[in-house]
Amino acid sequence: MDNDQIPILPEKQISQMAINQKTLRFVRANPDKFGALLWIKPATEGCTAKFEALVAENRDLNYGLKVHPYHSKISFGSPEVEKYMRGVQANEVSPIRGDLILKT
Repeated sequence: MDNDQIPILPEKQISQMAINQKTLRFVRANPDKFGALLWIKPATEGCTAKFEALVAENRDLNYGLKVHPYHSKISFGSPEVEKYMRGVQANEVSPIRGDLILKT
């Protein structure tokens, strides 16, 4: 959804896997300076086994999940978001708002 809650055209969207893989490549190249917050799209993509594997394989870089309840048009406490919380719980990843964590 855009700022007016109008669905963004599919050809203009970026998948959560694509953007998270790009983010993790950047962070992996700069681990002494950055940590990653993985972006989730609960309303359109969901917490898949592939996403859970991405979290597990990159636990050393993950600082949390990036959640946009307004733009996802979904409640933070919804069953769709809860699936992410359960899916990453074993990897000790927390929901946080933001993009990248700058290490100081």
